[in-house]
Amino acid sequence: TDHQQSAGNTLDTLDEFLCNVIEAEAVDQTTGNCGQQEYDGHFVRSAHAIKGTVNHNTLSVSGSTSISFIQNINIEYAFMSASAFSIDAGFSVSNIYEAELKRAVINRAKKVVMLLDSSKFDKSLLFTTADLADIDYLICDRLPSAEIRKAAKAAGVQII
Repeated sequence: TDHQQSAGNTLDTLDEFLCNVIEAEAVDQTTGNCGQQEYDGHFVRSAHAIKGTVNHNTLSVSGSTSISFIQNINIEYAFMSASAFSIDAGFSVSNIYEAELKRAVINRAKKVVMLLDSSKFDKSLLFTTADLADIDYLICDRLPSAEIRKAAKAAGVQII
């Protein structure tokens, strides 16, 4: 589907970010690698998955179980996405449970990386999850408009 292909492009950009930016900033002092674990002689990136209800339209997990889990962990980098972004409405989604979970993650994270493809710019949905001031990095497939770039710079957001 279009959503899954869009998600694949975003994940490719995320992978590039992980390899280039995060490793330079957050190398594990004991193992010398970032977000990786050795498995069968090879290093693999690792991530934790949370419990909750899967939304089959967005392939995301949310709900009260998810929020409880998030409130008990420490997050160095949160990699987030949204379904829409406008300067007035911020980053938004259509599902209230996803919005609540995303806000909880952002509140626990030291650094927030927002992944957004250009088709979502200058749009808004019902529930705001974050404003530009809440994030540190914006990873997108195309450079946003001059107005968005100016607002991001004013908020201290690095666009990648």
